[in-house]
Amino acid sequence: MSLSHALAFATSGLTANARRAELISSNVANAMTDGYGRRELSVSAETIGNAGAGVRIDGVVRHADPQLSAARRIAGSEAEYQATIQDAYSVIERSFGSTPDDPGLLQDFSRLMSAVIAAESDPASIPTLDTLAHQLESLTGSLARSTEAMQAGRTDADRQIDRLVTGLSADLELVSTLNRSIQRAAFSGSETSSLMDQRAQVLDRIATVVPFHFLPREDGQVAVMSLGGIMLVDGPAVSLEFEAASLITAEMDATNGVPSPLIVSGRPFDLDGVDSRLGGGSLAAAFAMRDRIFVEGQARLDAFAADLLQRLEDPALDPSVAAGAAGLLTDNGVPFDPALQLGLAGRLELHPAVRPDSGGALWRLRDGLGAASEGPSSDGRLFTRLRSALSLGITGGQAHPNTAFDGLSQHAGRSASARLRVEDRQIAASAHFATLREAEAAKGVDTDYELQLLMQVEQAFAANAKVIEVADTLMQQLLRI
Repeated sequence: MSLSHALAFATSGLTANARRAELISSNVANAMTDGYGRRELSVSAETIGNAGAGVRIDGVVRHADPQLSAARRIAGSEAEYQATIQDAYSVIERSFGSTPDDPGLLQDFSRLMSAVIAAESDPASIPTLDTLAHQLESLTGSLARSTEAMQAGRTDADRQIDRLVTGLSADLELVSTLNRSIQRAAFSGSETSSLMDQRAQVLDRIATVVPFHFLPREDGQVAVMSLGGIMLVDGPAVSLEFEAASLITAEMDATNGVPSPLIVSGRPFDLDGVDSRLGGGSLAAAFAMRDRIFVEGQARLDAFAADLLQRLEDPALDPSVAAGAAGLLTDNGVPFDPALQLGLAGRLELHPAVRPDSGGALWRLRDGLGAASEGPSSDGRLFTRLRSALSLGITGGQAHPNTAFDGLSQHAGRSASARLRVEDRQIAASAHFATLREAEAAKGVDTDYELQLLMQVEQAFAANAKVIEVADTLMQQLLRI
């Protein structure tokens, strides 16, 4: 071997080890970076003819487990979906309250019943009558606030959909752009690992919004397809459109002015049905909140309000009120109309005949809404009938299927049960996601192993440097001859 060959061999070794040290440093620095794939230098023996010519750098190998990453992303989508849904059910549960001791409609109704019993015991007491009126208005106020909370939840979900669709569209376009960049880099022989890391991070963001499968394509490209089979990226990105609502009211449901759907390549898609092709993730959760969960919560509020109005409009409860006229509580001043039940809980009002601020008088609580003059202050029969209508479920000799409190308790129980079921699913999904994330991290960068490799690189670097030093010494001696 000539000295020039020895120098060439050692120089190629120094170059390879310098590149290897650079990759090890990058691995250690990015050990906790999401989407980062461990790098390893691929080398082989360089030959010229039949003779060795040092070390050849073939390229950089990026290590990643695509199947494990895909499973982790799908599990993360499910955890995100369940967590978002759980928040919505928690809002509904707080509106009703879990028990009469918790703030909510159960507590307000219990206080109303206490006020009715107190008025029945002491019908002549003006403070007692005032307390009863106050509790009636407190109950209607709670129903109105709960209705506002439902519609605020739907409005927030609609705005969230708008933000998610905008971000999703941008990320899908970015995946398409990165695919093209990776293809060009692979064609030119350039390094693609950093571009693949960036694409992995974008795919992680997409997975929280819409769960997907990704399909490998030539030259390092990937296609992105939803679990339901909608191709989101395969070359170009799919077109997504959404128009945020300016106003969402309790009267807007699936059959009456439903807000905008998601338009995918010109076609509307249902993201909340059992056959949803874009189901899962935060986008489907936002649609579920806007179009189903809070709508169901509002329906429960309206059902309780309708039951309450019908009990209080029973002619046997207050003989002074004409048949078909509004009772102690009204729908914005008018009697209950079954065709207008949507949003009823937000429109309940105490009858103006018993509100002093509207020209009414508290004694009409005792003597009847239609009473022309004040009757005996000791007459508590109307309060007895009111208590019977609310607590026993009997008015005019007719038995209701449930008492008003029973009906309210059933609505509260359904809301609490729904929240608990979702909470169980969310805990399971989060545990699954955490397990897959740990498994993925275990296959990532091992800093101890990388430092061991760095020590080997240091030794190899020193050996190559020693060869150069010896060759230089020999050349100096030859020159002095």
